[in-house]
Amino acid sequence: MTLHWHSFACGLALTVAALNTILAQPQQERESQGQSALLISYEAIPFYSVDSAAALVRFHYRISQRFFVFVRDQGSSKGFIAKGELMVELRNKQDIAVGREIRQIRLNRDAQPLENEQLSDLQGSVTFPVPEDEYTVIVSVDDKESGRKFINRERKVVTALPRNALLEISNPIFARVKHDGGSGSETFVIPTNRGTNVTFGVTSGLLYQVYLPESAPINVRWRIQRQGDFLSDWFQTFAGDQYSLLLGTLSPLNPQEEATYKVIDAKDPGWKLLYIPLPIEKLDPGGWNIDVECSSGEKHITRHYAFQVQWLNRPAALLNSQMSIDALKHIATEDELAGMQTGSFDRNVKAFYDFWKTKDPDTTTAYNEMMVEYYRRVDEANRRFSTYNSPDGFQTDRGRIFILYGEPTNIEKYIPPGEAPSELWVYERLKRKFVFSDKYKNGNFLLIAADTL
Repeated sequence: MTLHWHSFACGLALTVAALNTILAQPQQERESQGQSALLISYEAIPFYSVDSAAALVRFHYRISQRFFVFVRDQGSSKGFIAKGELMVELRNKQDIAVGREIRQIRLNRDAQPLENEQLSDLQGSVTFPVPEDEYTVIVSVDDKESGRKFINRERKVVTALPRNALLEISNPIFARVKHDGGSGSETFVIPTNRGTNVTFGVTSGLLYQVYLPESAPINVRWRIQRQGDFLSDWFQTFAGDQYSLLLGTLSPLNPQEEATYKVIDAKDPGWKLLYIPLPIEKLDPGGWNIDVECSSGEKHITRHYAFQVQWLNRPAALLNSQMSIDALKHIATEDELAGMQTGSFDRNVKAFYDFWKTKDPDTTTAYNEMMVEYYRRVDEANRRFSTYNSPDGFQTDRGRIFILYGEPTNIEKYIPPGEAPSELWVYERLKRKFVFSDKYKNGNFLLIAADTL
């Protein structure tokens, strides 16, 4: 039976010297490709136009570089290139295109992407000024080398918003707000949405456009709760009334390179941006609901949203309940392991959760780099050390040492004629060395010596 580990947050701290080797590594090395990420995500958000009678549709997209095939760049002595094309189109109810943007994509790299390399997304935004109406969003992405093509299969309808009255708020954007500490005191908005969802562990909130005269007060209340009641007795509900008002409206910076906006003054000072900081970084992967209430004077509005917190790079070992528990034998006691394997489903999951939570070095977030690194190493041990006789590489001697101490500084391999192959692993920073021998010549190297340097 596979348990849904995405239903809770996890953390890790080792009890041996290997503990300090995990977070000491660069962030890029600690991140795992793990579970395949969504290659393409997008969202079209209707906004009010503050300077004209037209409405605005702001389109945000994220495209994984994994969508494209890199080939050697013939115009360069070294390096690799990928080419593609993005097309975004708005069609009205008569199926007539009223807005279209076509962008050429060109990506350059010094080398081919590695199998487990974490690649950044290609991000950007497109803004269409359109009359108030309903529109269908058409999106396509082409890879020129492979001929691979993505085209949205759902005809996503958005309704452009007219100029509003008091407290009529726009659709929200998942975003975070950044204030420039320089003399310019500029404010920037960075969308964090992946379509209508968000990524596990990000800091984020909801951003609305709102019309609110200077003299009008505003009160805000919000509540976040898991969808369904899975293990609801130990999952927390979040609520609050925090918010901030930013004077002005949004202006895109480099829309073809990033989906970032600068907050600029509006001609009418009543136009504001309502930002509600939410504890998104504390939410476990899975489905959540948000309820927002806003009031000003006698005007009262409520909004309800459902969204997913997506763990895009989850280690594959966490998708197999038995493996995720078995892999803990390197660091957990027999009593701790028994607590995860006996009793009811809820009891086992809670024991697994509690094991990691008590070892979480940062309890302010649900995402835990230590736990992720541990299971990334389990994945890598399975990939590198699994054999026909030992299909679970994480259980081998080399797998155990790799999980506990990470990548060696140096590996020396010896194949003496007529003798068993052997490997010497050296960890210079830890002043340790390990010797493995393939005594039976079946690919399973056994640990035969462990010494200090």
